[in-house]
Amino acid sequence: MVGINYLLILVSSILLFIHRKKKIILLAQPFFLALILLGSAVDTTSIIFMSRDSRNYTRRELDNGCAAFVWLLTLGQMLTTATLVAKIYRVKRVTSQMRPGATNIAKKTKVTTKDVAGFIVGGLLI
Repeated sequence: MVGINYLLILVSSILLFIHRKKKIILLAQPFFLALILLGSAVDTTSIIFMSRDSRNYTRRELDNGCAAFVWLLTLGQMLTTATLVAKIYRVKRVTSQMRPGATNIAKKTKVTTKDVAGFIVGGLLI
């Protein structure tokens, strides 16, 4: 399971790097896509610590592994979730100018990485 996850993350990262100049990837903000992949990698790493058993490890190593599992799983989930919330905020901000039934044309809105990075930093600090 871990190997498959790492392989998928690696392939996705390579594809993201290769196609980073394409419009669809630029609109999706490659930095945030990379953070989602990083969060997935951290989540996957937590599986390694949970798969330990008492046959090959001391009690102290098992206790440390349990603590590492919780920290890595939480960090990975927060990184992925905060990144997705930041991307949703970006879409909301871009589309907030368009109201149903409005006759005026929406203003062009640009939302940069810096504008939504606070969600990620805030999510990780909590």
